[in-house]
Amino acid sequence: DGSVRKMPKPQTACSLPASDGLIIETDSEAIHKDRKGVLEFLLINHPLDCPICDRGGECPLQNNTLFYGPSTSRFVEMKRHAPKAFPLSKYVTLDLERCIQCGRCVRFTEEISGDAQLAFRFRGSHMQPSTFGLTEFDSKFSGNTIEICPVGALTNAKYRFRARPWDLQTRPGICTVCSNGCNVYMDYRQNQIVRVNGRTNEAVNEEWTCDRGKFGHYELNADDRLETPFTRKGNALQATEWPAAYGEIMGAFRGGKGAALASNRLSNEDLFLLKRLMAEGFGTADLDYRFERDLSEEPASVPLTIESLEAAGSILIFGTSLAEEEPIVYLRVRKAWFRNNAKVVVATETGTEVDGFAHTILRYRPGTAHLLADGLAGLVAGTGSAEAVAERTGVFVEELRAAAEILAGAPILTTRGLY
Repeated sequence: DGSVRKMPKPQTACSLPASDGLIIETDSEAIHKDRKGVLEFLLINHPLDCPICDRGGECPLQNNTLFYGPSTSRFVEMKRHAPKAFPLSKYVTLDLERCIQCGRCVRFTEEISGDAQLAFRFRGSHMQPSTFGLTEFDSKFSGNTIEICPVGALTNAKYRFRARPWDLQTRPGICTVCSNGCNVYMDYRQNQIVRVNGRTNEAVNEEWTCDRGKFGHYELNADDRLETPFTRKGNALQATEWPAAYGEIMGAFRGGKGAALASNRLSNEDLFLLKRLMAEGFGTADLDYRFERDLSEEPASVPLTIESLEAAGSILIFGTSLAEEEPIVYLRVRKAWFRNNAKVVVATETGTEVDGFAHTILRYRPGTAHLLADGLAGLVAGTGSAEAVAERTGVFVEELRAAAEILAGAPILTTRGLY
């Protein structure tokens, strides 16, 4: 926050878009006075829960109060009281007394995830975030609201009271739940991962995570997870040590007994490492390459970056549910539509989350995906018949023509999903 030259009053950073030529002063006596006043209002009804709040030690409100806020309160009336530790879902716990009504969680569900799960109810000092009809907070991205909450109003139900920030050790990592490769921070204590937070990488996940990646790490510490390897002795499995298990694996592959099959879509580096593993690790030096078609006649497959989806004018999603299989790609596609008015065509057998903002929906009969792909290619090229494709796939003629018009002349970007 600060004062902007040629503007009569101080401006809040959250409501003033940045633009070229702005001259902003952020450190002056007047600005400090304004910040102190705003913080005093925020703290009027805010409870002194810092000693027991999971956000304590990494709370923006706590930090700003320390730097800029008043040392004492002039408010002597009764504070507002509201339900505490209210479970919004199995992952998110809401403490209404701590909420400062900033609206970040509501804006996230409206503008980023697009599921509009949260909204404000009531007015004035009684305003509070809530789901519609007090139903469960059912979102594939609900964990992000915990991270962007500037106080301890929204907390991680699985992490609740498990550790303090200064008790944790943090390491950067890559989420392996799906193929998107989100950048994350893994917080661990006593050799167990207790929390996963998003790590900013504008080219991949920006700063977001899906709930499977954020909360799925608890399976690593499951009681029924195997902690030692087992080897088969006759018809029974017996626990063994890791060196012995590795020895059996190596013995099974040595002497030309093993083989590896690699995809032609792997990079040269990946193929080289696979060759080295088979040659040096398993003693198999034989290489074979047989393919009936000449790959030089096919167009090169250039990997699609997640970031590049934002600039796409037209996007075709074929046979995949992005929110289920590639959640972060789903957020990018939605951002391309929301921010840049990208035209989205979705072709699936059943409904998906993308249907809510898609320009054209191609709902084909099960088992006719290949017929639709072939027919749609012909329509885009101007050589096919919409009526013939509709008869074979069950897609409406009008939808086929609309999709072909959107995709004609557009750059081709492909993503394959899980399979």
